[in-house]
Amino acid sequence: GFPSFVGIGQDSSGRAQGMALALAKGIGSTRSGAIEVTFAQEAELDLFSEQALGPIMSAAFLTAIEVELEAGYPPEAVLLELYMSGELGVVFNAMVEKGFIRQMDLHSRTSQYGTMTRRPRFATPELKARMKEVLEEIRSGQFAREWTEEQRAGLPHFRSLKEQALKHPLNDLEDHLKRELRKKDA
Repeated sequence: GFPSFVGIGQDSSGRAQGMALALAKGIGSTRSGAIEVTFAQEAELDLFSEQALGPIMSAAFLTAIEVELEAGYPPEAVLLELYMSGELGVVFNAMVEKGFIRQMDLHSRTSQYGTMTRRPRFATPELKARMKEVLEEIRSGQFAREWTEEQRAGLPHFRSLKEQALKHPLNDLEDHLKRELRKKDA
């Protein structure tokens, strides 16, 4: 099973919570746990993950790639080491199983030491302030208004951003690496 959120917006019958929990049980999520949250909380948490954590991770990866390529490392090695080996997926799965901090026990002491001594350099007040700004844009409805207007206008900015992203040289580099790895499998 997988965990889920359960929330009740209105309950005219007095049986809504029981029905919601029965649905959660029916899809197997009560085995891992069902947590009660409001609809607003679930939406805000989801949007925050997408609009704060996602962009931070994206910016960190793209910057790491640029730094390592500029330092002369082979592009294929950079991508494999950073994410294309699948190791990062294993790390994220370990976070689910063991916890965010405790999963570090699966890493070498060198890795653990490097992470713990360098993390404070990146955990800046500016980063926290930006994340709070994003959360406030979500909670105030500013993002909803912006996205609604973008959709009404036919998604011009969205399409432009997507087109720019697809033109990033990283896409070609990934395709090249995948082709090379397939050749070696054959």
